[in-house]
Amino acid sequence: DRILFGRLIRYGGPNGLTFCLDMGAFTLFMLIIGRLGTIELAASNLASNINHLAFMPVIGCGMAVSTMVGQRLGRNAPAEAEYCTWTGFHLGGCYMAVMSLGYLLVPAWFLSPFGLRSQGADFEAASAIAVHLLRIVAVYCMFDAFYMIFTATLKGAGDTRYTLWMSALLAWSTMVVPAAIAVIWFDPGIYVLWAFLCTYIIIAGLVFFARFRSGRWKS
Repeated sequence: DRILFGRLIRYGGPNGLTFCLDMGAFTLFMLIIGRLGTIELAASNLASNINHLAFMPVIGCGMAVSTMVGQRLGRNAPAEAEYCTWTGFHLGGCYMAVMSLGYLLVPAWFLSPFGLRSQGADFEAASAIAVHLLRIVAVYCMFDAFYMIFTATLKGAGDTRYTLWMSALLAWSTMVVPAAIAVIWFDPGIYVLWAFLCTYIIIAGLVFFARFRSGRWKS
C-alpha cells in the first residue's frame, strides 16, 4: 500500500529521528561531562538513572496522549484532542511535581540503593555531588512534563517535522555546543554543565507549549 507506507514514512520518520537525535545529544553531553573526571561522570550517571523514575512514566503518558489526539483529530474533533492533551498534562504534571518534591527533600533516599554494593571515598564523593544534581533535576522536572506531553500532542497531530527540527536545534544550541565550548576553552564545574541541560529542557518545554497554544496542530 504505497499511500499508507508513504504516510508512515512522512510522519513516522521525523518522529523516530527526533528520538534518535535527542538520545544522541544527551549521550554526547554525558561524554563531555566525562572530560571533567570520573567522579563527575559517576555522579551524573547516578542522577540520570534516578531521573528515569520521573520521566519514563510520563513518556508512557505521552504515548497515550499522542494516540488519543490522533484518534480525535481523525474524527474531526480538535476540541476533544485538546481535552485529551490537558488531561495527560494534569496526570504527568502531578506525577512530576511529586517526584520533584522527592528530589528536593529526600535525594539521599533515591541514592541509597546504589550504595548497597558500592563503598569507598569515590562513591561518597559521587553521591554527594548527585544530591545536588537531583535538586537541579527537580527544577526542570515540570518543564520536562511540558516537553513530553505537548510534543506528544504535536506528534499525534502529524506535526512531526517541527518537533524534529526544533528539538535538534534546541538540544545542540543550548546544551551540547555550550557545554563543549565550556569544557574546551574554560574550566567549568559540573553544575555549570548541568545548568545547560536545565536551560535546554526549560526552553524546549516552553517552545513546544507555545506551539501547542498556537493551535496550528489542530489542522
